[in-house]
Amino acid sequence: MDQVWQDAPIDVLVNNAAATFIAQSEHLSFRAADAILAPTLHGTMYCTLAAGRRWIEGKHKGVVLSILSTSTITGRAFTVPSSMAKTAVLAMTRSLAVEWGPKGIRTVAIAPGAFPTPGATGQLRPEGRGETWSHRNPLGRAGEHSELANLASFLISDQAGRSNVLAELERIGLKVDKSDPRVTRLLDEVKEREAIGYAGGAVAAGQVAEIALLLTIGAGR
Repeated sequence: MDQVWQDAPIDVLVNNAAATFIAQSEHLSFRAADAILAPTLHGTMYCTLAAGRRWIEGKHKGVVLSILSTSTITGRAFTVPSSMAKTAVLAMTRSLAVEWGPKGIRTVAIAPGAFPTPGATGQLRPEGRGETWSHRNPLGRAGEHSELANLASFLISDQAGRSNVLAELERIGLKVDKSDPRVTRLLDEVKEREAIGYAGGAVAAGQVAEIALLLTIGAGR
């Protein structure tokens, strides 16, 4: 991180490094579990703390975007270390949104559904498993990488720091189902925190990420 900061502070940190493989949990060795936890959890935490410390010392605003998985909501059999690590990163995101928000640092996250890549397909859909990514999606297709990139671009942008969460999501074309009790709960939390000035727009932006996460899952992606 010192080398990265030599020329100028970075503005955005993206935590996307991860590892996983399919295994029966009772047969996992400690070394096998650590091979997943090291990049997925420890590396994410180390980089986030290193960037945050430098941003705070330099009074520089920044954004941390962490890529999670839907296992943070549902769990996932046969990939337990990865599911545990991603859930821990979600807890870090929520915690630091409150702790670092007043210091101008936003922490947001996305939990994508199926966005196949050769690496992920080889690790998680080995030959012989007949069901494809698209068959599990109510829309009959997997996500397109441009869709994920567009959501990520919004979350790290200044617009995601606005306090009017619902209006901002709808402005960029994300339709929010206000009848969904989970979305209602999140919007109520935003209003309550704004009313008492609790971490301001930074916490609201954290809720944007969580609502966007629900939208991503709800679309079956």
